[in-house]
Amino acid sequence: MNHTSGLFNITRDPNIESWVYQTSSENQMMSRIQTHKIDFEPGEKMEYSNTNYILLGYILEKLEKKTYKSILEKRIVNKLKLKNT
Repeated sequence: MNHTSGLFNITRDPNIESWVYQTSSENQMMSRIQTHKIDFEPGEKMEYSNTNYILLGYILEKLEKKTYKSILEKRIVNKLKLKNT
């Protein structure tokens, strides 16, 4: 994950206020992401994009066949004995 995908950063979506505080399905998020053109060609440069992390979360859920929440709990929260996280 080095943020060279060129994908539009979905948190810059001009309509973000209409959906950001609601639960969104993967299909809804993918539809939002797909409405935007890429910011640059993959590998052309590096630019942080929350879209990359959203997609990474979906990939992890598919690979582990678990929710993102349970993956974080198992791999990070429980191992570090984090409380109130």
